[in-house]
Amino acid sequence: MTNECVFYCTPSAILRGLPYNANIDAALDRIDRLRCQGKVRVVKASDNKLLASYLQASTPSVEKKYSIQQAFGNLHHPGFLFGRGVPALIVQSASGTMAVDIFPHKKLERIVTVHEALSELFPNKETDLSHALFDAPAMH
Repeated sequence: MTNECVFYCTPSAILRGLPYNANIDAALDRIDRLRCQGKVRVVKASDNKLLASYLQASTPSVEKKYSIQQAFGNLHHPGFLFGRGVPALIVQSASGTMAVDIFPHKKLERIVTVHEALSELFPNKETDLSHALFDAPAMH
């Protein structure tokens, strides 16, 4: 069995100016294609469910020593942006019982966005090939 990717998002609430949401529109397009292929499950949850999902998904940040608090909230309101102002991509174990990774996050003072995570989790060789073919300098 492989890990499952779950995407929490409220499109109308996304705060596009935040660094944690860099390239979010491209990520949303990619998520939609991956959803159609059955590779990502998209969740639009209630506020109570979002907080529970945030708390469950925070485990990998402790184990892997990266920060999610600033991505999804602050000290006084942890997780209040999770799946709302900041979409969240959760990689769950094959059994679906625990989170093994969460995006976006900050590791070693560098933000790893949902867009970047998708590129690493689902390398798109077809897109890479088309860029190589169409962006290459013309040979005469």
